[in-house]
Amino acid sequence: MRRTIVIIDDDTDDLSIIHEMAVLIGFPHPVVSFDSPEPAIDHILSPGEDVQLIIADVNMPKLNGFEVRKKMIDSGEPYIEIPFVFLSTSKTDADVAKAKVLKVDAYYKKPTTFLAYREILVDIKESNGF
Repeated sequence: MRRTIVIIDDDTDDLSIIHEMAVLIGFPHPVVSFDSPEPAIDHILSPGEDVQLIIADVNMPKLNGFEVRKKMIDSGEPYIEIPFVFLSTSKTDADVAKAKVLKVDAYYKKPTTFLAYREILVDIKESNGF
């Protein structure tokens, strides 16, 4: 089994920043990035993968972050138990409430500086015991 951390964001600039910062601060497993939810879901559900964490944007075309989380829930154990974090430009009260219903572990608003990205990713890393 290969342990990985999955990042899903359709904005390739944000995806690169999040990926590079996760590697820089020492996430303990390989970081696999996807700019589209569909191949990410295929990766997560692949029998050879042991995904340790999913970080996803909320607003994406075709499937949004809520739909990705719902697919994990619908796939049953062990996918329900994978820590799931939203990192999105949108953080409305309605989105936060919807995330709670879907048992999302954390919801962060995307920052505007590299230092703030680092702080968020350090918090995600520590919150997940990495």
